[in-house]
Amino acid sequence: MENTNQLCLIGMMGSGKSSTGKMLSEKLGWSFIDIDQEIINKQNLSINELFSKSEVQFREFEYDEIKKYSSRNNIVLAVGGGAVTFKKSYDLMASMCCIYLKTSMQVLTDRLEGDSSRPLLKENNKHQLLEKIFNERKELYLSLSSCEVDTDRNSLSDNCDKIMEFVNG
Repeated sequence: MENTNQLCLIGMMGSGKSSTGKMLSEKLGWSFIDIDQEIINKQNLSINELFSKSEVQFREFEYDEIKKYSSRNNIVLAVGGGAVTFKKSYDLMASMCCIYLKTSMQVLTDRLEGDSSRPLLKENNKHQLLEKIFNERKELYLSLSSCEVDTDRNSLSDNCDKIMEFVNG
C-alpha cells in the first residue's frame, strides 16, 4: 500500500515538479525535497557536470537521496525526470504516492526552449529529443502513478489543488 504521507512528483523535465512541489509542500505544511538540488548540494557539482562524468553514477546518487527520505512522512519529493528508469529508484518510489505531472510535448518544448541546464537536451531539435525520451519513460510514469495531473493549462495552484483533493480523498 502506498504511503499518502509521502508524495513523489514524477514526470518529464519541464513538467513543473520542482515548482509544484515547493508550492504543494507550503500548502500542506510538509517538507519539500528537490532531489536534484540535494545532489547538487552534496556533490558540489551541477547536474550537467555529474551527467558528463557518468549518468549511471548520477542515477546512483539520485537513488541514495530518494532512499534517504523514503522513511520520512509528510514530505513532497520532486525527482528527476529519469529517476523512473533506474530500477532501484523505481522500486523505492513504488511504495510512495506518485503524482504524475503530465505535460504535452508542445508545452514541454516551449518551456525548455532556452534551457541549457538539462544534460539530455544538448541537441538542437528539442521537440524530437523530448518525444524520444518521453516514449522511453511513458509506461514507467503511468505504472508508478497514483494520480495524474495534466499541467498544460493549469496554474501551479490548480495542480496543487488537484493533488490535495486526491490525497485528502
